[in-house]
Amino acid sequence: QAATTDADGNLTAAGIAAQCSDSCVGITVYTKQDAYRYFYNYGYGSNSSGDIVSGEGSGVIMSESNGKTYILTCAHVIADGSSFEISLNDKTTYDATMVGYDSKTDIGVLSIEATGLSVAEFGDSESVVVGEDVVAIGCPGGLDFQNSVTKGIVSGLQVPVSSSIGYNNECIQTDTA
Repeated sequence: QAATTDADGNLTAAGIAAQCSDSCVGITVYTKQDAYRYFYNYGYGSNSSGDIVSGEGSGVIMSESNGKTYILTCAHVIADGSSFEISLNDKTTYDATMVGYDSKTDIGVLSIEATGLSVAEFGDSESVVVGEDVVAIGCPGGLDFQNSVTKGIVSGLQVPVSSSIGYNNECIQTDTA
């Protein structure tokens, strides 16, 4: 079995995965669609409608308050959704409600009616240095890969990033896949 700490008592990647995976969640995004309306406008006005899976993403449990747990994710994951489902590391699922999102910073927040879950511990981004180890836990490519773990290093600080959705910020760059 892999060591969870190094000789100095610091967590290894295996230790971080063991300690943090319960704070990481998968997000399924649903969008209301009219099945006929979107097939070359054939059958427009049909009564056949419903929620379909329109995307999947990752999130992290960030806080708990007033009987709810709040999930931090990316705005681009949830912005176009009409309903959401959260999948915990143990595969328990919860219906989620959108609290809000900001496309300029690409931050989104969902809430679930649950308490007692594993809230993530957040560090201080001002103390990060180039060359420092980084571990990413998430759902790259969808929930089939929920809580996959990868490791890299901090490659740069205050790296300007902008996108076509209006995101314009200075970020911490990593080479983590």
